[in-house]
Amino acid sequence: MITVFGDAVVNFVRDDDGRYHEEIGSYSYEVACALRRFGSYPDFICGLGRDPVGSFVVSDMVEREIMFDPDLCLLPFNSAIRVEGDGAAVQFLSSTAMTAVDEQKLADALSVHSNIKCIHLSSLSLSFNPVGSSYLDLASFLEPRPFIFADLTECFDGPVFSRHAAEAAAIAHVLRCSSETEAYLEGARLAFLGRNGAVDIYEKGSRVCSVDIPGLVGDDPGLTAYLLASLEKEGFFQEDGVGITCFDPGAGMLARILSSYKR
Repeated sequence: MITVFGDAVVNFVRDDDGRYHEEIGSYSYEVACALRRFGSYPDFICGLGRDPVGSFVVSDMVEREIMFDPDLCLLPFNSAIRVEGDGAAVQFLSSTAMTAVDEQKLADALSVHSNIKCIHLSSLSLSFNPVGSSYLDLASFLEPRPFIFADLTECFDGPVFSRHAAEAAAIAHVLRCSSETEAYLEGARLAFLGRNGAVDIYEKGSRVCSVDIPGLVGDDPGLTAYLLASLEKEGFFQEDGVGITCFDPGAGMLARILSSYKR
């Protein structure tokens, strides 16, 4: 199972008639949706409020067949939202359910899910505490050790993100960066950086090859989902606990899979 330790922000977008409609606009949620399109059944972990906004996300997950644990995800806080209009946006992210976590409940839940073979960590989820440090701790100490994919496609200001991003780069089996976060490439043993129309693949901070992907948009979440779903289909996420070195796919496997991606 691929588990997305992610973020879910509901955007309230104003229409031409002055009314607002709801959209779920978070990167990691789009990764989860794309995983489902590619045939995987992801488990999505993110704090949601016990409010109409949280219910909107839950309904969407049910419709898309994205798995989640209501007792784990629904928290007594407001949901994270973003209100857009007149070319500007007001965000309510801090001190919301998305940035909170019941660490003991999360650890207890994950300890019984021995089928977690891959964990996806998102930029936004690593930007806050306590959720960011809790996700990193659990990803580091789960047994058997899961494959860890860190998706640093977005860059956020502040020491929390900087510290967590560096830690994620150090423990990730594969790291994805953008032009804004490429400084973290040096701390990863295997990583790739998406550009429009291509990706560059790095090993231990050095670029080893480039793969052309016509039509690729640099931050396309579908690319991450396609890579993880492909590794799952090929049996790369093994059923039993194995050493961390056995999980390393290598630049050649990454290049082969990424080269076949079509939007």
